Amino acid sequence: MEQAAAISLIERILCAAQAFVAHEKKGSFLERDATLRTNFTYLRAYCELAYYLRHLFLMYDAELKSAPDASKITSWPWADFLQRAHNNVDIEEIVIVTFNYDLFLEHTLDLLGISYEYEGITTTTPSSAKVRLYKPHGSINFVAPPLPAGSAMPPREIDYKLAEDFSIQRPLMVDNTSPQNHWLRYSIIPPAGDSARIKYTWVQALQASLQARLASFADTDRLVICGLSYWHVDRAEIDGMLAKLDLNVDAISINPRPSEALDGVLSSLFVNYSCFPTSSSLRKVKI
Repeated sequence: MEQAAAISLIERILCAAQAFVAHEKKGSFLERDATLRTNFTYLRAYCELAYYLRHLFLMYDAELKSAPDASKITSWPWADFLQRAHNNVDIEEIVIVTFNYDLFLEHTLDLLGISYEYEGITTTTPSSAKVRLYKPHGSINFVAPPLPAGSAMPPREIDYKLAEDFSIQRPLMVDNTSPQNHWLRYSIIPPAGDSARIKYTWVQALQASLQARLASFADTDRLVICGLSYWHVDRAEIDGMLAKLDLNVDAISINPRPSEALDGVLSSLFVNYSCFPTSSSLRKVKI
């Protein structure tokens, strides 16, 4: 399948799922006979898509962890920038917001010896780390809390229990040790998905924490954006984040192919805005 056709298909799947979530009478649909429910092709496809994406990235993550190379990471300009920011005693906190599901960032921080803490998600080892991570579209290591003693594990197969998919009322937590052992589909928001419409409880809690954190930023803080696409499904979410920031922050965008729309937004909002085509420019940024 060509890329354009694949993106179109994913959009149809996500639009169907989001419309279902928003429907005021979806409860009557969930009460129907199971045979009738399986006829909803796009909703079934949503379940398969979320399963596929999570386990695709789990496989990718296993390959990353099998061959760590600290020497290559430390020569990367972004790693150098993070290391300098972390070592600067005048910087009290580094807040990172990423829409990625993978753990490449976390592995980079581990190789650099930089501790971090997830925000808006229950963790097993709370800390006072300088680096705070927000992943509003989910992560492959976001998992459901352990089941009560004596409970049976969910079957390791794709099912289509839509009530479970769209009515999650439990918070998620982080498992960096064995995320592949958790068989669930609702820990990520697939591409073209609108996190504000997929009303998972963990998304709402994380967004509330993120909005409060952004609102606390002052004009002495710095905003650094890495390769953000500003696709139409993400624009309202990104705009909501930018709207919380002080307009006098020092704003920097690193993107070899910057979105003209986003560039227009950033240059209009922030007095001190610069855009660079490569991350090598970060080496010249004074911390």
